[in-house]
This record gives sequence, structure tokens and C-alpha cells, in this order.
Amino acid sequence: MAHWGRPEPWRALSLQQRRRLLCLAANSGCADSLEAALAHCGCSLTTEVAVAAVLGGSVAAVETLLIREGCDCSRKALEEVAAEAGQLEVLQWLRQARQEQLVQAGVDRLRPAHEQPPAAIAVAVAACRGGHAHVLAWLGAAEKQQQQPQLPQPGALAGEPLTIAHPKAVPFLAGAAAEGGHVEVLDQLLPRLEPIPSGAACSMLCKMAQGCPREVLQRAYLHLFRGSGVELGTSLKHSLAVAAAVSSTTDWEAKLDWALLQEANDRLPVRPDPTNSFLKGDVDWLIDPPACALPDWLQRLQALHARRVPLPLPRLRARAAMVGNVAALRWLLEAQQGGYEGDAAGVSEDLLSLAAEIGHVPVLAELSERGGVFGGPHVVQAAEQGKADAVRWLLAQPLQPPVTNWPPVSANLAQQSGADLALLRQLHEQHGVVIEVDAMAHGCSVEVLDWAVALLREESAARRGGQEPAHFMRGLLQDLQCRIAWKHGALGGNLAAADWATQLLMDHGYAPPLVPTAADRPYRHASFWENTFAALRWWLRQRQEGRGVTRVVNQEGEDGGARFECVGALTDTEWRTVLDDVASSVFPPPIHPGEWKFSRAQWNWLVGKRLDAAAADAMAKGAGPEQVQAAVAVARTEVEELASTATRRNPFQFQAHVVHVAQQNPQELLELVPAEFAGALGNFLGVIAHAAVPAQAGAVVPQQPEQHQEQHPGQ
Repeated sequence: MAHWGRPEPWRALSLQQRRRLLCLAANSGCADSLEAALAHCGCSLTTEVAVAAVLGGSVAAVETLLIREGCDCSRKALEEVAAEAGQLEVLQWLRQARQEQLVQAGVDRLRPAHEQPPAAIAVAVAACRGGHAHVLAWLGAAEKQQQQPQLPQPGALAGEPLTIAHPKAVPFLAGAAAEGGHVEVLDQLLPRLEPIPSGAACSMLCKMAQGCPREVLQRAYLHLFRGSGVELGTSLKHSLAVAAAVSSTTDWEAKLDWALLQEANDRLPVRPDPTNSFLKGDVDWLIDPPACALPDWLQRLQALHARRVPLPLPRLRARAAMVGNVAALRWLLEAQQGGYEGDAAGVSEDLLSLAAEIGHVPVLAELSERGGVFGGPHVVQAAEQGKADAVRWLLAQPLQPPVTNWPPVSANLAQQSGADLALLRQLHEQHGVVIEVDAMAHGCSVEVLDWAVALLREESAARRGGQEPAHFMRGLLQDLQCRIAWKHGALGGNLAAADWATQLLMDHGYAPPLVPTAADRPYRHASFWENTFAALRWWLRQRQEGRGVTRVVNQEGEDGGARFECVGALTDTEWRTVLDDVASSVFPPPIHPGEWKFSRAQWNWLVGKRLDAAAADAMAKGAGPEQVQAAVAVARTEVEELASTATRRNPFQFQAHVVHVAQQNPQELLELVPAEFAGALGNFLGVIAHAAVPAQAGAVVPQQPEQHQEQHPGQ
């Protein structure tokens, strides 16, 4: 606290580094550390910050971030994160906050669509994946309590909704427990497993091969296939073998041999056939991050190869390069498939490009030793991904061809990774790369920005005999005012850079940053929707508490150019414009999980600022306490009317929201209607549940609905 509680240490940190420190503070559960980080981090509060707090298990930290600060959480299903981590108190708080529509309902965007469990049991699946029986028990009890007896049973007409207690939920729950090797949780679930080798059950079996001892796998296998009359298919046999080979258990080799000994309705192919879809799917087991992280991943691949299990060598080479496993990459480059004679694989251009983008220096060195030739385009590719170490290494090599286009290198490094001062100096001094302050404002530290401005002024003066021309600093300040502070700093989530630019303008007597008018919804133009609320907060802070902002009054002044004016606190009309825009996003809540919208907590924060502004305006006019209260009451009434109008304006969206809730969790509808109408909803909910069950719990692997396409809030 003594160190990071001061602003000075934060000046040397890039945007990524500052956000990483904020995540550590959120995860620690220490309130003082979190407050210090929030005060000095100078960055937007993205989903990764919320995830860190949830994993830390502090309800107070989660509440501070999501409710008080309006942290974004659209990119991750936080209830699933809490369940998998075993953080029951946080899960309970999140569920209550979601039911009160205070937080966004995020979705896991890193998990492929075909791996997403049915939404109705997704949190329970996460609890099983983490092996937390107490969380699963609480979810089951809450589910039973919800099913008491407000809603009539739909009977044969509608079928049963998918619940934790539903037999068809067992393969999903057991598969998740197996994935983490949690045998105790599995033992609770397997007695309820239907002896039917459905698609979901076969997927569960593969996860058992990956995460559980052989005895558990054999027991489940016999339960599914003995007496079912269904033969083990070649596809499943191959999947079991591959999953066993990358198992986290010590008996992985015994499981591999057992899987290969099972009778199938066809033999495994000697060489992989790219037209076989099952081979494409099984690559996921081999290249899954937990598999690649195994210290003996190479030994596992060699065991499969020795048993003539077909290996997708190009995909495996790519994965070895991506995870930086030089030993595996070396073997895969030399491997000959399935006993066929052939030359060792060469170093392809695709592999060189991938290695440059991923940026593992030992992999780059290995490929270079094997004859790979790196050139200028690879430097650009590494820079585009923000791989500073790879750029350093590549610049020390004899590049063929050399770098001919330097601006993308420095700009991308600054934007993607917030390149450190040493690398930027190297690029400038050794390669003549031009300093671009606007690119640096995206992700670099305040220290780098100070260095860039000082260097530009020094070089400008040197070109004029030691005296800096007046027009140079004027041009730089105009760039800070018109583009850098708002567009590259605030909208990009680098609030420290935006504050730095604003301060520099003030130090030189310049007007504050140029920002579009309230009617233009300036905050909606954030580079990522996660930065939208942070941009709104920064804009309001400048307007209400700072020196204001500059805005264009009209496009053409008397001299034919644009005319500008500095504006301070928002007018009543501007407040109505902003509140109406945000209300149209908040009311009603999102239909699709992960659909970006302002959250109710963010709306509440904005409403609080509006009421504060109304009180401050009344006091500034000399109003007494009663008059101040009356002004606040008028503002509150206006806010409530805007929220009501927004809901009425979106009737079809509200109807779609009702249907969506009915499909995912019918009991939640009881919270949307008065109690006297609950009974009348029974048949309607039953019909919806009947339509939802086949898609979620059929006899084959469930086909996930097409995910809602993400859209930028400004679109």
C-alpha cells in the first residue's frame, strides 16, 4: 500500500500492466488495495477485472466493482465463474443481483459454441467442473424450492423443463465433473445416468477418459453399452483413445491401451483422412490447453504414433509453436506419419507467420535453425499482436526482406501491448522509427508519453539550431486536443493517457479536449463496448468536475472554418439526452446472454450523478434545503418517466425477453408479474418448456443455437 497507494509508480506502467495490477487488487479481497488501485489505475473496468474479483471470493469487492463502479461483465458468465471456483457466497450474491437486473448477463466467449452446456443448467455444470458438491447441492435445493407449488405441472402436453434433477442433465453434469477428475461428484451423479449411449453420454465418456481413472471409465462404459444393442463406433473409439492419451491421470497409458482394445464397427484408418469429421473433432483433445500444458505432452503424442493412431501433424505443429513447446515441435517436424516413408516436414511460411504472431522466442530460434527465413513481414505480424520480445529478437536477425514499412511496427506495439520505453527507444534510435503520440495514447504508460513529447520537442529544436519553433508545440497541442485525449485515450480505455493529455493542454493554456456533443452520444464510439461506460464516466467527470470539454458549435464559422466553444456542466436538456439514450439500452434488459447493454447498476450510477447535479445547480442559485430537495425530486421524476418511456418504446423487445426467460428459467417469470397471475402462467410456461427440451436434452449431442452476433453499441 505504501508503494502503490501513490500515483507515481503507476506512471511507468502500460495500460495492460495497470489493469493487471487492478485485477490482483480485486482478487486479493483487500478493500484498501482495491480502493488504491481504482484511484490510480487510469483504465476502463473490463470483464477480466470482475472475473478476478469473483475468483477472489470477496462479495464486498464484487459489489464495489459491479454496483458502485459499474464494471463491465458482458464477456463472461460470472455465475459460472463463481460456481466453478466454489465461491458460493459470491454466486448467491450474483444470482440475486441478476434477478434484480442490476448486472449484465454475460456469456463465456472463449468456450466454443459446441462446448456450451444447455443454459438452464450451465451454472450447475460449472460447479461440477470445479468439483464443488456443496455448490451443486445448493443449486439443486434452490431449484426444488423454485418448483414449489406456484406453477401447475404441464403434464404430458408440455414435457419437463431441463433441470439439475432431470435425467437428461446427468451426462452434462457428469461430463463436467469428469473433465476435472472429480470422482466424488461423479459417484453422486452416475447412479442417475440413463443406460443410453446418447451423444451427450458419449461426450461424457470421452471426458472421463481424459480426467478419470480407468476403473471409473470402464464402469461408465459398461453401464452405457452393455445390453444397449449399440456398437461402439470407430469415431468414439478414436475419441476415447485420444482423450486417454492426454489424460491428467497417471494411468493414461493403460487407458489408452484399453480404449484401443475395444471392439468397434470399423478399424481405425492407418493415415488420417481430412474428410473424416471425427478426426477434426478429436484434434481438440490433443491441442486443448490443459493437454499442451502436460510436461510429457510429447511422450503422449509419441505413444499415439507408436500405436498407429493417426495424428494431424500440421495442426499439432501449429499448436506446439503456439504453446512454445520446442521439443514437441522438433519431433513433429521430423515425424513420419503411420509408417509411410517420406521426407521430414519442412518449415512452411504458415508456420513462420504463426510463430511470429505468437511470439515465443525459443520457437522462432528453432525454426530459424531449421532453415526458416524471417523477414520484414514477420516483424510486422509480431508487432500487430503486441509481441515485443519477438520483435526484439527478429530485429537482431538478418531479415530477408528487411523491414520497409516501419510505422505499423511502432504503432501496433504501442496500441496492442503498450510497448516499453526501452523498445521504443531502440526502434527510434536504431531504425529511425517516427514517434507517434496518438498511437502511444492507446496503450502506453504516462512515462512513455512524457518521453515522446520531450523527444519530439528536442528534435524539433535541433532542426532549428536549438530553438523550438512556436508552430511545433501548437500543432502537438492541437492533436492532443482534437484526437488524442478523447479518441485515442478515453474511448480506448486508457484514461490515464486522456488525463495526461488534458493536463498538458491546461499547462499550456489550451482549451480542454474536443468531444462530440451529448446528442452525438460520444461515449458510444468506444473502441470496445467494454470501454463504453468508462468513456461515459470520463466525459461526465470532465463536464461536471473538471475544466469542461470543447465542442463544435457549428461546422462553419464566419471565416469558413469550424467554430468551437468550451462547455462545463451539462444542461438539463443534455442530461435528458444522455439519460434517454442510456435508458433505451437498460430497459428492458438484454434478450440474449452476452448482448451488450448498459446495466441497471450503471444506470443507477448515472441517475445518482443526475440527482447530484440537480442539487448542486439549485444550491449554486442560492436555494435553501427545501428548494434543493424539490429540485432533486423534479429530476427524479423526470428520470423515472424516461425509464418508463424506454420500456414502452420497446414492447416487442420486452415480449422477447419474457419468452427468453420462460425458456431458460420459467420460475424467474414469477418475479416479473404479480403473484395473483402466477397460476395463469402455468400452461404458457409448459408449452415453452416443451419446445425447449428437445433442443437441450435430446438423445444426441445438443446443437447449440446460433449465438447472437456481437454489435458495437454505437451501431
